[in-house]
Amino acid sequence: MLAKYANNPDKQHLDAAKSIIKYLKGTKNAFIEYRASSEPLILEGYCDSDYAGDLMSQKSTSGYTFMLNGAPISWSYKRQGCVATLSTEAEYMAASHAAKEAVWLCCLMSELGYPQKGPTIIHEDSTGCIGMSKNPIHHSTMKHIAVHQHFVRERVERGDVILQKITSQLQVANVFIKALDKVKFVFHWDKLIRL
Repeated sequence: MLAKYANNPDKQHLDAAKSIIKYLKGTKNAFIEYRASSEPLILEGYCDSDYAGDLMSQKSTSGYTFMLNGAPISWSYKRQGCVATLSTEAEYMAASHAAKEAVWLCCLMSELGYPQKGPTIIHEDSTGCIGMSKNPIHHSTMKHIAVHQHFVRERVERGDVILQKITSQLQVANVFIKALDKVKFVFHWDKLIRL
């Protein structure tokens, strides 16, 4: 986000850069911990969006993370390609983005000799998005969504992924896309990284 203003920064951008450096200094001993386990490897994801979070373009941002037995192995933070007209639409586009990653990760794990048993669970905090992925007939307000965004619905129908309801307070993907107060940030951050 800060890099967008590198051409013409002002005081608030310098202050933000100082905050980033302070954060990096304070987390230099943080790491992701992967543990050996005799249990089967379980892949699960978390996805979220910040509806119209970019004040300049009004575009939303998609964020996801995928965990393998509780440790993050893949994550993304990406501005969506078009403006979402509803928060449910922004969540649906984020879910589609996450579903593509889930399918790719499952294929990779299968090639490595660790096929998944059953669909990959993707935790989502929007009931509208979950409903749309299961039954698009009732969602006439979403007719304008680009075809490629319906990837998640196809994968739910095929049984490759399941969108599962999670409360916003437990949505780990929030750490990638939303400005959180320190308590919430540390709560989510602790699920991803160890000190």
